[in-house]
Amino acid sequence: MLSMTGFGRAEVEEKGSRVWVEVRSVNNRFCTVTVRLPKLLAPLEWRVTELVQRHIVRGRVEVTVSWESERKSSLAPDLSLAEAYRDSLLELKNTLHLEGEVDIALLATLPGVVVDKTDEAIPDSLWRLIQRVCQVALGEHRKMRETEGEKICQDIVERIQLVDEIVREIEKLAPLQVEQQREKLAAKLQSLLPSGKIDEQRLAMEVALIAARTDITEECIRLHSHNAQFLKTLSEKSPMGRKLDFLLQEINREANTVGAKVNDASISHLVIKIKEEVEKIREQIQNVE
Repeated sequence: MLSMTGFGRAEVEEKGSRVWVEVRSVNNRFCTVTVRLPKLLAPLEWRVTELVQRHIVRGRVEVTVSWESERKSSLAPDLSLAEAYRDSLLELKNTLHLEGEVDIALLATLPGVVVDKTDEAIPDSLWRLIQRVCQVALGEHRKMRETEGEKICQDIVERIQLVDEIVREIEKLAPLQVEQQREKLAAKLQSLLPSGKIDEQRLAMEVALIAARTDITEECIRLHSHNAQFLKTLSEKSPMGRKLDFLLQEINREANTVGAKVNDASISHLVIKIKEEVEKIREQIQNVE
């Protein structure tokens, strides 16, 4: 079991370049990846996203890639753009009768006047370095998710086992509630009949109808089956969050049916306990891949 919450960091310095990567994730229904890169490395965003999606199936993931290099920048002015800025500003000044000078200090701050002419092609060696650092960070990220996942799994196993024990308690009480219904019905009929005599055959038929309406054998069998399937799913290697959520829905549905069928306070109380455990498990699997 893997938690969707995790953090991983890695850093490598090689041939004048230093790259460090941080991977953070929280729970999310789908896999959503946000990549933060230096402006020069922006073309690599899709590659980093693709790399992350090969390791993570669900969760909102934030990847931050930082890069430092000894490479020197080559700055140069864009003269045509600077002239256009100058002419527009002078026209604005003269037309509106404004004060101030259009000088180098002003022009140098305008977008695009001074540009970095450094070769913007990203060498393959740099991508390979970034890829390697990303994989190490993702490895650290997975270790944290595994540790958290183990704790979540242990808690869920204990709660599912408790649910199964509660179902067994319900199975023990179910036959008793039919007998209780028989006694109540017999007492009611005896009080209503003038002679106080009860037609035992008719009473047996009524009790049989009550037993049929309140029979929860199938529901209990399905609850045991869902619980077993739930525990089996926990041992699978593939992402399991959605499957576990579906099984919880089925467990909750069967518990509701049991509660609707029986008219016994003890069983109703046990059904409530099942639903409480199901809700606690549901909260846990919201953070499971």
